[in-house]
Amino acid sequence: MVFRELVVGVLLAVVVVPSAHAQSPLQMPGEQPGSLLREAFGSAYGQSLADEFGKALRNAADPACLDSRKVTANELRQRGLDLMVKWGTRMLEQSAALIDAKAYEAQLTAAAGQNAPAELARLEDDADVRRYREIERPIRLTAVLDAMFEQFDHYVMIGKMKIAPVSPLASGNDALLSKEARGI
Repeated sequence: MVFRELVVGVLLAVVVVPSAHAQSPLQMPGEQPGSLLREAFGSAYGQSLADEFGKALRNAADPACLDSRKVTANELRQRGLDLMVKWGTRMLEQSAALIDAKAYEAQLTAAAGQNAPAELARLEDDADVRRYREIERPIRLTAVLDAMFEQFDHYVMIGKMKIAPVSPLASGNDALLSKEARGI
């Protein structure tokens, strides 16, 4: 039993974690970026970020323009959320496209042995690994949202757009920082 736990621990540290990085540190192999972001925005933290983004858009928008187009605050929030899902999906797809799967496989085999890919595939079904992934899921969803909003805030700043930052670190929003720290 101790040997099995040791093997699972070492493989998590050496094989499973780098395999997540082979895609992106934010998504697991086979995970669709759009559904990952929709799940992340479904969390309490994601909803809070969507609310803050909606406020930032409302504050930056010309009220006369919104009135003339009959765009309500809720519609603006939803449009902002749709934009962020689209923008974040593209960000995750582009970062995943930077990974050379064949080079990764070669490095994995060189670092962990010829049986490493098979062992990694077997570990996908291991109960301990599945439980670990369940535990780390809220943390990863929070990391996806943070990375996306940090990059978006940089984009807005570089483009000299008059939209307030939304990411908790850039905005200094203590309520969001508190939710982020709890991973909710």
